[in-house]
Amino acid sequence: MRFWRVEDWLAWLETLHPRAIDPGLERIAAVAARMELERPEVPVITVAGTNGKGSTVAALVALANAAGLRVGAYTSPHVLEYNERISVAGEPVSDDLLLEAFDAIDCARGGITLSYFEFGTLAALWCFRHSACDLWVLEVGLGGRLDATNVVAPDVAVITHIGLDHTEWLGPDREAIGREKAGILRHGIPLVCADPDPPASVREAAHALTCPFHGVGEAFCVEREAGGGWAYADADVRLPALPAPADLPTALLANPAAAVAALRRLGQGLPGDAAAVARALDGAVAPARFQSLGRRVPWIVDVAHNLDSARMLAERLRRGAAEHPGRVHAVFAIMARKDAGGVVAALRDVVDIWHLLELDDPDARQVDDLRALLGAAGARIGACAPASTLMEEVDRLSLAGDRVVAFGSFRVAEEVLRAHAGLLP
Repeated sequence: MRFWRVEDWLAWLETLHPRAIDPGLERIAAVAARMELERPEVPVITVAGTNGKGSTVAALVALANAAGLRVGAYTSPHVLEYNERISVAGEPVSDDLLLEAFDAIDCARGGITLSYFEFGTLAALWCFRHSACDLWVLEVGLGGRLDATNVVAPDVAVITHIGLDHTEWLGPDREAIGREKAGILRHGIPLVCADPDPPASVREAAHALTCPFHGVGEAFCVEREAGGGWAYADADVRLPALPAPADLPTALLANPAAAVAALRRLGQGLPGDAAAVARALDGAVAPARFQSLGRRVPWIVDVAHNLDSARMLAERLRRGAAEHPGRVHAVFAIMARKDAGGVVAALRDVVDIWHLLELDDPDARQVDDLRALLGAAGARIGACAPASTLMEEVDRLSLAGDRVVAFGSFRVAEEVLRAHAGLLP
């Protein structure tokens, strides 16, 4: 064993390969073949897309676990602990299992260098096989065609909403990005698409590979019901009285609906009746996706970090305005490579006061840059501090009826959740 602590392995993994992001399947495929991980004997669902992957995976896991399957799920990035990325039966794997997986990969790779994400992907596959999982659910990290998760062929592919993000890697427009996402397809497998208006490149890829295309609004649909719930419907079944928060935009219901559709295409993994499906979906939680914190005024933590996710966050805040008639405080930071101007513009008419979170991260946009951007947009700027200090200051400034929303990056979610835990009595 090279190391005996997970954090030591992770620090070493950041130095193992010369490039942090190095798309391509040659290295991971070679190691996966040596470890006999590339052809699992159980079904695989792979989820690609720009936004909505995390909530779709959470719904898939909750539903299949409720149906009695032992589900292995791989997601990224994590919010607080690395182990969150690899779960078995709904629980993060233990440090001991991770250590075994890392050691097995290190022994098998020989002289092949692997990126941090490639090493972690192999660890997930190893843990799923070791834990005798009945179903593997893989969330694509970047794109699809050259992502490490694509080393395993899915039995069902899911593509969620496609927007503009990671354009430096995936291409300048939705057509190019859709082509990369559709790279997870294999000949003849079903494609479930949660994007109501997918790029033509996705349909073209499905057609070229004779993949049955099951799109939201076409093969399956979402129906809002009186009282705030919703129903899933396709040609053969209708599942009514499914749970949804009142402020959830209808567009976001395409994600749990796609999870239901994917499991129906797989032919297993759904609980026995609509009530069981509803109970499972009610417990499907993805961390830092409109996550509420119990503080003096409502705090919401969300990982929205690109234009489309910011628009959805803004819509959800608008829908909840009647229940919370006061001001909306933003706790905001964002990575330098992201479209900060677009994110600010999407939320400009919803947020009353912008508080800037100081992140100790070289990839984060500088606070002075954000201050200038917000000033040019005519936004009101409040406090600026590291997370613990900022949370206390924002709490002090908040009045009854106000809400606070922390967003802009997974790093924002991490800092705020850690600070919240540290400030609890």
